[in-house]
Amino acid sequence: MNLVKWIFDNEIEIAVSQDFDKTQLTQLGLKLNKTSKHSRDTPNVYFIPYPTYDAFSPTTYVFTHNERLSDICLRLHELDFVFWGTFKTEKSPIDYMRELQYRGVLTTPFRALNAGEQETVLIDETQRSK
Repeated sequence: MNLVKWIFDNEIEIAVSQDFDKTQLTQLGLKLNKTSKHSRDTPNVYFIPYPTYDAFSPTTYVFTHNERLSDICLRLHELDFVFWGTFKTEKSPIDYMRELQYRGVLTTPFRALNAGEQETVLIDETQRSK
């Protein structure tokens, strides 16, 4: 399973399976860093930097509009990455992907790992902003 573990204010933390071909990401123009100020070097964990001028999420369930971040997350979604979530925070990757669905940027279901349970997430069309 390839997982979007966390989104920080200027980078995305991912974990990839051992057999995942990382060139799929670099061919999309994504840079992969092995280390971060948020974590130590861990096998199969990478950090994708993205430019930002605002905090990714200044408070719970509030996300800034960052086209580069949404583009990267949509590309990871297309590569069938699973977006992590937990009951302990309202700023996890699953919450961000739901936000993209609310905005109408993402109109297809995405795979998620929410509090240890795998699920497919698609909000109702009536909940999307118009």
